[in-house]
Amino acid sequence: MNPLTTLEEVKATAPELTSDKSDETLTALINDATIQVLADGFPEYVNQGRVRVPIQELATRYMTLHLASMDSEASAKGIASEKVSVIERTYRSKINVQGWLNTSTWGQMYLRLYKQFANGGRAHVAVIQH
Repeated sequence: MNPLTTLEEVKATAPELTSDKSDETLTALINDATIQVLADGFPEYVNQGRVRVPIQELATRYMTLHLASMDSEASAKGIASEKVSVIERTYRSKINVQGWLNTSTWGQMYLRLYKQFANGGRAHVAVIQH
């Protein structure tokens, strides 16, 4: 399986997020994101007016960066917010996939593409004869 984006594209998109990650880690995340994008049914390209947009590459980059952003200790524990002066901690549910994607800007961008161009935007209708 060929990755749908490159290490260089991922690093250039979010240098501050990727600077402390090894190339091996980012490559593994790119491979995981590639599998997810293909499973979610993204088309290779879409036409937006006169521009041909590489949707699979974009979605793979966004998913890779989302996965990279989930590497923090707070994300791993499911902490959505924390208040220091008065001890208060709010946890988020890890069950809802769309909620999980909403935990980072990159996940939200992936979810937007998913709803617009992939399986997330298709209506699922069942016809029951009676």
